[in-house]
Amino acid sequence: MLKGHLFLLHADLVDVPYDVLVLPTDHTFTVGEQWKPFSPNPKRPARFDEQHFGRAGDSKLWWVDVTRGGVPDRPALIANATACLADIAETLATPLLRVALPVLGTGEGGQDEESGALQLDLLEALRKAAEHHQLDVLLATKDERRFQALQDARLPDPARWFPGIPDTGRGDEPTLALAQRLGTRARRGELSVFLGAGVSVGAGLPDWAGLVSAIVRASALPDTLTVEQFSRLSLLDQAELLQRRDPKFAQAVVDQVKHAAKPGLAHLLLASLRAQQSATTNYDDLYERAVRSADPARRLAVLPYQRRTDGRPWLLKLHGDIDHPEDIVLSRSQFAAYDARHRPAGALFQAMLLTSHLLVVGASLTDDNVLRLVHEVRDYLVSTAGNDDFGDHFGTVLTLHPEPARCALWSGELDWVSLERPDDESPRVLEILLDAVAMHAYSASTSVLDERFDTQLASDRERDLARRLRSIAGEVEKQTGHAWQGLKTTLGL
Repeated sequence: MLKGHLFLLHADLVDVPYDVLVLPTDHTFTVGEQWKPFSPNPKRPARFDEQHFGRAGDSKLWWVDVTRGGVPDRPALIANATACLADIAETLATPLLRVALPVLGTGEGGQDEESGALQLDLLEALRKAAEHHQLDVLLATKDERRFQALQDARLPDPARWFPGIPDTGRGDEPTLALAQRLGTRARRGELSVFLGAGVSVGAGLPDWAGLVSAIVRASALPDTLTVEQFSRLSLLDQAELLQRRDPKFAQAVVDQVKHAAKPGLAHLLLASLRAQQSATTNYDDLYERAVRSADPARRLAVLPYQRRTDGRPWLLKLHGDIDHPEDIVLSRSQFAAYDARHRPAGALFQAMLLTSHLLVVGASLTDDNVLRLVHEVRDYLVSTAGNDDFGDHFGTVLTLHPEPARCALWSGELDWVSLERPDDESPRVLEILLDAVAMHAYSASTSVLDERFDTQLASDRERDLARRLRSIAGEVEKQTGHAWQGLKTTLGL
């Protein structure tokens, strides 16, 4: 069974799906303005002076003193945070609670300039607490350099941070070797992402079958039909019948998927892969929200509704979305008319298959349109190559349950990885694997250009080299000639 896990999220804390929130304060219980949205009128916990942490009443918000008597102090911060997590586990007594927190002590806590050493100690303390108390700890930051530095700390020893995931194994099971391959592809810009309904289930939305069932409950079947008789139809035909009876069918679909308050954990982890191209058959906007969580200025171009001419990453909505209910594809007739109406979208998806490695998450590839598009690419490659050995596989499918028949069907074209394990929930295995993939996606870090993280480096020699590199980078940043632009991009300037 997998232990509690420490997740790293490049996200705004307000977008993180948590059960419990931990926020920083000091010995006088001074609360920074940035935390007021989470608690407009914070109340001092009853035993705060004695414990240096606590919650008021039955709140799901714990406060922790990140100082020693108002003075920045790393050992005191670590001790208080560790005791706080132990108190959460004992008080709520619920395995695998999701406990979210920012990187403590780096703002008004006064230890920002020593972020490197602080982060190393904090990561280790959170990892141990997560495993010991069976908690899932979600450490979130919007600061990209800080996120890079946090990932840098984990990279030298992945097995320590992901103890339940084997280094190697069969090709159809999740391993750290698989995470490294996928993360490396993401870092090189070779990975594209396909999101199925299973990703949004983690955010509280229904899957395809659940969506149709919810619409049935919200509408009325013909008097001549029972629910049992209706259920004998295929899902496409169920949707077709509902659409014919209700002119507001598309809006009913939107009403079922627009209520999600936050992206799911899987959305945030997938967003941190920074894929330049992605596609989905989902109608919701949760992936878009996850991408802009860390940086509101980094917006996806959502195709086909926005043109992408400025180099932004893009997301192809194959079956419409909540802002365009007229384009939603769910019923039999909509699927039948898909090619005539949406052929350019299908062609763009096929271009993704031809030019990148497709990571399929939350989908079992049972969608008739998607299957047709994949088969056409396969047949095209077979006919042009003269055989069915066309090199690298199209992609990797991360599926929640074993599907040996589909695995055999797509052998040589798609790698099928089952996330089902004894004593573990498959969606959580997926999330932990994606966390490992994201770690490798950020392995080409530029955090050494930020002096806050010098104390995270291993030796004086490395720190001296980082200082000299920053000096050179500062001179490069001043250059305005075209010849310097590529180097500026490489250095993240």
